[in-house]
Amino acid sequence: MSVAGRRSQRREPFWWTALTDDQLLDLRFSDLGLQLEGTTLHRRALRLHEELRERGFRFLPHFW
Repeated sequence: MSVAGRRSQRREPFWWTALTDDQLLDLRFSDLGLQLEGTTLHRRALRLHEELRERGFRFLPHFW
Protein backbone atom coordinates (compact mmCIF):
# COMPACT_ATOMS: atom_id res chain seq x y z
CA MET A 1 0.00 0.00 0.00
CA SER A 2 1.32 3.46 -0.81
CA VAL A 3 2.16 6.02 1.85
CA ALA A 4 -0.74 8.16 0.69
CA GLY A 5 -3.09 5.18 1.05
CA ARG A 6 -1.89 4.51 4.59
CA ARG A 7 -2.37 8.14 5.55
CA SER A 8 -5.96 8.10 4.34
CA GLN A 9 -6.71 5.08 6.57
CA ARG A 10 -5.61 6.73 9.82
CA ARG A 11 -7.66 6.13 12.91
CA GLU A 12 -9.52 8.74 14.88
CA PRO A 13 -7.22 10.95 16.96
CA PHE A 14 -6.27 9.64 20.36
CA TRP A 15 -8.07 11.19 23.32
CA TRP A 16 -4.86 12.72 24.63
CA THR A 17 -4.15 14.79 21.50
CA ALA A 18 -6.27 17.64 22.89
CA LEU A 19 -4.29 17.86 26.14
CA THR A 20 -1.85 20.64 26.90
CA ASP A 21 1.86 19.91 27.23
CA ASP A 22 1.61 20.17 31.03
CA GLN A 23 -1.28 17.69 31.10
CA LEU A 24 0.65 15.29 28.87
CA LEU A 25 3.67 15.48 31.15
CA ASP A 26 1.48 14.24 34.01
CA LEU A 27 0.69 11.02 32.11
CA ARG A 28 2.65 7.77 32.00
CA PHE A 29 3.51 6.23 28.64
CA SER A 30 1.27 3.30 29.55
CA ASP A 31 -1.68 5.70 29.90
CA LEU A 32 -1.43 6.73 26.24
CA GLY A 33 -2.55 3.43 24.72
CA LEU A 34 0.32 3.33 22.25
CA GLN A 35 1.82 0.17 20.77
CA LEU A 36 5.33 -0.23 19.37
CA GLU A 37 4.97 -3.76 17.99
CA GLY A 38 4.20 -3.94 14.30
CA THR A 39 5.29 -0.37 13.55
CA THR A 40 8.12 0.93 11.41
CA LEU A 41 9.81 2.18 14.57
CA HIS A 42 9.72 -1.34 16.04
CA ARG A 43 11.36 -2.82 12.95
CA ARG A 44 14.07 -0.16 13.08
CA ALA A 45 14.68 -0.76 16.79
CA LEU A 46 15.08 -4.49 16.12
CA ARG A 47 17.51 -3.75 13.30
CA LEU A 48 19.52 -1.45 15.56
CA HIS A 49 19.74 -4.18 18.22
CA GLU A 50 20.87 -6.67 15.58
CA GLU A 51 23.57 -4.33 14.29
CA LEU A 52 24.82 -3.56 17.80
CA ARG A 53 25.00 -7.28 18.66
CA GLU A 54 26.97 -7.94 15.46
CA ARG A 55 29.50 -5.34 16.59
CA GLY A 56 29.87 -6.91 20.04
CA PHE A 57 27.79 -4.48 22.09
CA ARG A 58 26.32 -6.05 25.20
CA PHE A 59 24.19 -3.09 26.20
CA LEU A 60 21.14 -2.57 24.03
CA PRO A 61 18.97 0.52 24.38
CA HIS A 62 15.38 0.10 25.51
CA PHE A 63 12.54 1.58 23.47
CA TRP A 64 9.16 2.73 24.73
